[in-house]
Amino acid sequence: DGVLQFWAWRSLMLEGWATLDPAFWNPYQLMGAPLLANSQSAIFYPPHILLGLARVPVGLALNLLAWGHLVWAGLGVFFLCRTLGAGRWGSLFAGASFAVSPFLLTWLPLASVPTTVSWIPWCLAFTAGLICSEEGWKRQTAGLAASFGMMVLAGHLQFVFYGGLAVVLFGCVLLGFR
Repeated sequence: DGVLQFWAWRSLMLEGWATLDPAFWNPYQLMGAPLLANSQSAIFYPPHILLGLARVPVGLALNLLAWGHLVWAGLGVFFLCRTLGAGRWGSLFAGASFAVSPFLLTWLPLASVPTTVSWIPWCLAFTAGLICSEEGWKRQTAGLAASFGMMVLAGHLQFVFYGGLAVVLFGCVLLGFR
């Protein structure tokens, strides 16, 4: 079910960007429905725009997005661990473990979930950098804002809420230990 629904949404979105006419309407659902109102279509998510402009076929685009976001999630956990002071090998193991975790792999057919979740470790890493670092607060704030913005644009609002909640709780814990 999830694969078929996302195939149609991504197909409409990619075709729209390929012709520089973003698809705001889904003619295949009910008697037509606003595609833009469906956050999971993620029309304005930058990787989607780039793949559409590059005219990448929908099947290849879905695979590139899936693999790319698994790698991005792993890199985010690596960066988070390094920000918290973990060693290189431990951080690498943690990132690789998260990238191939049953949670992320199980959600791959519902494309907006791993796309959104891949930004959570980045948000947490920038939160840790903002709270624990004495310098570079502008860079940390910009990184947190950009990561959170990408998480919202990625489309799965339930997991955006979980990511935002994680940032707030993690920030409070870090402030408590400071």
